[in-house]
Amino acid sequence: MARFSLAHWRKFSNETIIESLRAGKGESLKVKSDGRILNGNVRCKILLERNFDINALERETID
Repeated sequence: MARFSLAHWRKFSNETIIESLRAGKGESLKVKSDGRILNGNVRCKILLERNFDINALERETID
């Protein structure tokens, strides 16, 4: 399944992916307090492949 998700999101620009991860969105970047990604891992992987600093992304922390 991940390969389909990767293929899907690789079609989008960094700006579109970043916007989709913004806090308050339905599929925002959600992480545990220890840094584990709960939602948005595929999109973060793609940004990492493109040498984007994902540590700068806005995120929602869930304990």
